[in-house]
Amino acid sequence: MEILDLNPDVVLAHSDSAFIDEEGKTFPRDPENGAYVDPLTGVRQRPDNPNIGNASKPTERLWQVLSGARWGTHIFGVIRRPILDQTDLLANFVSSDRVLLAELAMLGRFQTCNERLFMKRFHRNVSWVLNQRELRSYLSTGDKKYSRRARQLRAFFRAPSNKPIGTVAKAVCTGMVALHCLKVFGQVLTMKDARNVVQARLWRQKDQIPT
Repeated sequence: MEILDLNPDVVLAHSDSAFIDEEGKTFPRDPENGAYVDPLTGVRQRPDNPNIGNASKPTERLWQVLSGARWGTHIFGVIRRPILDQTDLLANFVSSDRVLLAELAMLGRFQTCNERLFMKRFHRNVSWVLNQRELRSYLSTGDKKYSRRARQLRAFFRAPSNKPIGTVAKAVCTGMVALHCLKVFGQVLTMKDARNVVQARLWRQKDQIPT
């Protein structure tokens, strides 16, 4: 709240973050690169950079979100209500929090405090480990089939249209979204989602793994 009070151009204030397990224990960190080491899978995980969304220009802030907001933890910061009212809020599809962050980034700066206050918990029922059917139920979409990638990209393309950032900036932002589409397509080709599912499956089976 102090950050928002002192900085009228800041629309979202948040903190640094860490990864914890079901019991609240912080993941160990790799001393060489500072990444958190998932104790169950051995995978090194990095929190989103706390400086995402802190650039002076809306186009730069949007690119920071598109290229760096993997976990989307900034969405758990404190957001100005009048700014939030200028967005489409959280839509009913997976990863809609990234789209909301993109909208907010075009409307103003994000800023972080130096404390590590947000703890991202890994557990067997976290959304990251749910399959597509479970995610649809989790998001109250019933049995209707849909492509989360298609809905997300469509929302990204629509986001700049009604933002007060000028015609040129809107065009640049739309171009950035197009580049992001290519990135997503590359992830599909390299089966990144499939690899994430394999890693997540270990958390689903945690209770069955001998200790």
